[in-house]
Amino acid sequence: MRGQTLLELLLVLAVLAVLGGLAAPTLRHFALDLGRDATVDELARGLALARVTAQATGVTAQLCRASAKAATTNGTGSAAGCLDAVGEWTDGWQVAASGVLRHGSPASGQRLFGNRGSIYFSPSGAATPVTLVVCDLRGSAFARSLVVSRSGRVRTTNGGASCG
Repeated sequence: MRGQTLLELLLVLAVLAVLGGLAAPTLRHFALDLGRDATVDELARGLALARVTAQATGVTAQLCRASAKAATTNGTGSAAGCLDAVGEWTDGWQVAASGVLRHGSPASGQRLFGNRGSIYFSPSGAATPVTLVVCDLRGSAFARSLVVSRSGRVRTTNGGASCG
């Protein structure tokens, strides 16, 4: 008779369980990396849209911290729905020029912080300098930052940014 004994099957299952237990943390970090990178990419696309819109239309455009509570212009020159305040961007962001062009929010498990509440792009492409930081539960060592220069250029950096 050919076949496997119950002991052999249990041994194989035990080995698979140990290997699965070792791989789980790696897969979790991989998923967090994917979420962080997706948030950074979406935010970079929003910044590019704001800059191109300002240049193409000749109207100042902005990417701002969205607020569910700020339904009208808040008196600081920000578009409707913008919260022009430093801190965590819990409600995500939006791109606005003559109206809201796009909404975005961090991927699940990600947090977004900014040293300004809005980034304004002039028709020349120049921008309000700002640093936006995307963090997850692993903290500053795994954070990625988007740094917008006065010229409107956007660059990304890895790690070392303050998460909160």
